[in-house]
Amino acid sequence: ERSAGALPLRERLFLFYKRFAGGMLPLCGDIADYWGRDEDKLNAMLLETYRSNLLTEGLDPESVEMVRVDELKKEMNSQGVAMTPGQDPTDEWIPQHADATAGMAHRDALLLSEMQFGTPAS
Repeated sequence: ERSAGALPLRERLFLFYKRFAGGMLPLCGDIADYWGRDEDKLNAMLLETYRSNLLTEGLDPESVEMVRVDELKKEMNSQGVAMTPGQDPTDEWIPQHADATAGMAHRDALLLSEMQFGTPAS
């Protein structure tokens, strides 16, 4: 799972159209590519057309709504829409490991554990 806000526009737009206009699903990639640099205008257009937009649906970049990316990929593929490069789920994907400082954080946790309990942590 990932938060919807962490997903690129293409995936968030797919989730929006899934709720409001299923017929638009195959076009999500093209629409996201067209509006990609101006999400504010896209939101205004969606609000005018559907009386809702990415912001009101909790699909903005700040969103914390959780999305199962593996299921999203299957749904997008079934509509002929490719996921944004680099967003494909992997079996080993763990959020902490996506951070470049994960190794240092693990080391620090081991050191703190050793200091707190007086035993070697490794």
